[in-house]
Amino acid sequence: MKDAYSTLKNLRKSSQQNASFIANADRTLLADIAAILSQINAYTAARYLTT
Repeated sequence: MKDAYSTLKNLRKSSQQNASFIANADRTLLADIAAILSQINAYTAARYLTT
């Protein structure tokens, strides 16, 4: 029984996806991929595209 529980526990761990989080300027965590890409684009534009 203990082996079955251990196997089930390992299967659950391996099937979970890693979460991607990034913080915006207000230090609010963004979990939505569209919000993350928007934040990256804003940072890149502010950093490299300003003259």
